[in-house]
Amino acid sequence: MASFDFKIRALEPEETIAIRHSVLRPNQSIEQCRYAGDREPTTFHIGAVCDDGEVVGIATVLRCDESRYSQFSSLRQFRLRGMAVVPSFQRQGIGTNLLNACLKEAMRRECQIFWCNARLAAVDFYVRCGLAILNDAPFDIDGIGPHHVMFKQVELSN
Repeated sequence: MASFDFKIRALEPEETIAIRHSVLRPNQSIEQCRYAGDREPTTFHIGAVCDDGEVVGIATVLRCDESRYSQFSSLRQFRLRGMAVVPSFQRQGIGTNLLNACLKEAMRRECQIFWCNARLAAVDFYVRCGLAILNDAPFDIDGIGPHHVMFKQVELSN
């Protein structure tokens, strides 16, 4: 596959929906591809965009202080959600660039724990990018499949 130029930039929530639907949730409605929190001021969306303006990769990060993971409960958490790259553009560094941009922005916002629910097929990618599996047992997200919680503890610089 030939290489191409893309830019990583902020997206509006609406710019994420088509890829969320086609890549992550093809068996769900468009409305189910809109996430609670998409429009919160603490949420940000980042995309990989070709020179012609086509969005080929997306990621959403939400400020998310979840109490279900006790080891994270006292830390400022950001959750990666809905990261996807259009299949014909995969394996070209887009995912790594998206994830790095998300981590950089989360750190700018004083993130202490960066986490996600990773599909089993994506676990190796996240491990290569420095995230770890929280626990050994995968869990199932109804209608989507098995996942692992993955995380990265971020050291804040003083």
